[in-house]
Amino acid sequence: MGRDRAIGRGGSAKLALAAAAGLLSGCAADSSLVEQLMVVPGYYDTLGCPELTAKLRASTDRVRELILLMEKSGENAAGGFVNAIAYNTEYAKARSAQKNAEEAAVRKRCDLNAEPVKAPPQPTPAALSPETPQPVR
Repeated sequence: MGRDRAIGRGGSAKLALAAAAGLLSGCAADSSLVEQLMVVPGYYDTLGCPELTAKLRASTDRVRELILLMEKSGENAAGGFVNAIAYNTEYAKARSAQKNAEEAAVRKRCDLNAEPVKAPPQPTPAALSPETPQPVR
């Protein structure tokens, strides 16, 4: 009997811990402390305008994607819990990246409407392999 009661208390403790984690992660999207922890200070200042523009666009796209996912899951009865567990932390990270990239781009006076520079294609390892016959020129 004592063992059953101990297991019951352990299950309650786990449920309480999961609920607390859900509530805390729900606050992550709005926390400036979490925002500061997710981005290395000064990282975006080391990037040039083309990289900043690319980072800003990628993070903006991710924010939009996460908003759509959160709205879709919010239609469900357990949507708030799903959002808190699955999306809020990632949303906070994407928003932080978006904000920091935009602030650095504004400080550097980058043209945010410019087309991002596309990186040249990288050769595949098979193309560099000595066993691969190379074309004769």
